[in-house]
Formats: sequence, structure tokens, C-alpha cells
Amino acid sequence: MQRTQQTAAPLAEKLHLKPVAIPLSKVDDLIEAIRSSKAASVLVVWHDATLPKILRALGAPEISPIAHTEYDRFFILTFPADSKESKPGFVTLRYCDPPK
Repeated sequence: MQRTQQTAAPLAEKLHLKPVAIPLSKVDDLIEAIRSSKAASVLVVWHDATLPKILRALGAPEISPIAHTEYDRFFILTFPADSKESKPGFVTLRYCDPPK
């Protein structure tokens, strides 16, 4: 969990936010916290083994497994403002990918 906290620290500091650490064993707590959040944006820095489950639970498509040595994938999940729309938007990027 220390590495994930260190990953989020620079952005949290820049935005004057206090990160909330949720233990790996509490995946369902994280999913509920995201669903109930009133925030416009939420950054989740999580462990490779459980992140696919979290994304699927929030409506993202299936993603390929994330290797323990893989540190450059970045996922953006956006929820429609109109709750009548059923699917969230989903983009997979790699750090340092040029914009398309």
C-alpha cells in the first residue's frame, strides 16, 4: 500500500487534498465510496490484482490482467451526467502516450 500512497502523493499535494487509504481487503468499501462520492473527480491508485474487479463493478469493460511488473497503464472511467445513459465512458492509456 505504501507504493500506491506514494504514487498519489504529488497530485494530492498539488490539489491540497487528503488521500483516503482503503485497505486491499476492502475492495467493496472502495467501490461503495466511489459510487456514493459527490466529487466531480476521484483518483484511485490501486493494486494490480484487484483493479480489474473494481473497474468492472463500476461499469468498465473487461481489461486484460495487469502484471505485477507493469506500472504504466492508466484508466479513465467517466460517468454520464444524465443517469439515463447506461454506459460510462472508458479509456485505457499508457503513461507518456501522445494525445490522439
